[in-house]
Amino acid sequence: MPTGGTSDYAPEMIHNAFQQKNYTCFVNANSCLPFIVMPDAINAIIKIMQIKKNKLNQTVYNITSFSPEVIDLFNIIKIKFPKFQLNYNIDKMRQAIVDEWPSYIDDSSAKNDWGWKAQYNFKNAFNNYITPKLEKI
Repeated sequence: MPTGGTSDYAPEMIHNAFQQKNYTCFVNANSCLPFIVMPDAINAIIKIMQIKKNKLNQTVYNITSFSPEVIDLFNIIKIKFPKFQLNYNIDKMRQAIVDEWPSYIDDSSAKNDWGWKAQYNFKNAFNNYITPKLEKI
C-alpha cells in the first residue's frame, strides 16, 4: 500500500484506478523512476546467494526491472480502466527530489557477473503481477 512517499505516485495511481477514483499526480508526466517488482527482487537475492563469491567482481550490485514515466503508467492503467483520469498538481519540492534521483539504473555488472535478468518488464509486471494481486484485495 502506498504511504505517501515521494516515489508513491505510481502505486497511488494504480490503487486509485482500482478503487475507480481519478488521481492528481504531484510530479509531471515525464517523471521517471526505476522500479522492481518483489518476485524479481527475491529472485535476485536467491541467485546472488547461490553464486560462489570468487565469481563476483564487487560486493554491491544494482538491479532493476523497468523505468516507466508517469505518462506510461497512465497509458497502461487506461487500458484496464478506460474511465481513469489523471490530473497534475505539481509539488515543486517532491518534483525536485524525483528530478535528482536516477531515471534508470545500470545493472550491467549484475548481468555480467552473476547472470541477473529481470523476469518482469513494465507490461507484464502490470498485467501478470500487480493487477492480479490488487484484484484479490
